[in-house]
Amino acid sequence: MPILTAPTRWLPSELEYERFRQTLPYPECDEQFRFYRRVWSVAKAKFLIAQGQVACLRNHIHVPAMARFEGIDYPHPEQPSPFRDKNRLEKGRSINDLRIDRALKGLEDFDLSRPLIVAQARQEHPATVLPVLIDGGHRLRYAFLSSVSHLSAYLLTPEQTQWIELP
Repeated sequence: MPILTAPTRWLPSELEYERFRQTLPYPECDEQFRFYRRVWSVAKAKFLIAQGQVACLRNHIHVPAMARFEGIDYPHPEQPSPFRDKNRLEKGRSINDLRIDRALKGLEDFDLSRPLIVAQARQEHPATVLPVLIDGGHRLRYAFLSSVSHLSAYLLTPEQTQWIELP
């Protein structure tokens, strides 16, 4: 997956962000993405996007490759998801699996025209940058199971990713 290298010099103040956050509907104003011990504010990422600081890369994400990277490239919705889910049901299917299943039957809709949000998290050991899908996991799964080949995405720079990471 290509990584943007153009550094950003503009990072907003917390006050500007707080004003923006107050305009978001309730679930979105505190939206976060957790990956093990690291947590990123999706609301802050949306703020950067709204300010025009993050470019939308059209058809940038190769869906099969990203699905494999995210560990969601299971072949059929009838099979249980290979990753743990706190909403797992008794029969091995998660709420997320059922939601994707409903979408594939035409009972629920996922807007694939909405770009994914991908952060670039710096890793210390080894010193690399790791792409992390922080918004759009359901859309990625639906696109994968619907055989969509590419999706658009907002790709945050490592500096922007550092700004949206929560302590």
